[in-house]
Amino acid sequence: MNKDRLAWSSAGTPPPAGPAPSSPPPTPPTGPARVRLERQGRGGKVVTVVENLPGHPARIEEVGKTLKSRCGAGGTVKGRVVEVQGDHRDRIVEVLLALGIAAKRAGG
Repeated sequence: MNKDRLAWSSAGTPPPAGPAPSSPPPTPPTGPARVRLERQGRGGKVVTVVENLPGHPARIEEVGKTLKSRCGAGGTVKGRVVEVQGDHRDRIVEVLLALGIAAKRAGG
């Protein structure tokens, strides 16, 4: 084998040209928040899903905590989506309207 032959080196790669590409900023939601029921893929359990929430992610965390406490149920916040365990669509719409967030039921 030839010891002078270079197999791999990171020193020979040129640096990327210009600033590093960044992901575009998330588009702000348009329209009211959507409150829907989801059953599939959850082992038969029912989950109320709130999508299209406006505001900063920290604000969405606060809204999620408020919704879970007002419904007396568990749940989670995933990005701009809040999931509350159980069927609480009507109560969640009322709470969101009281918080000044436009909301409507989606689906059947």
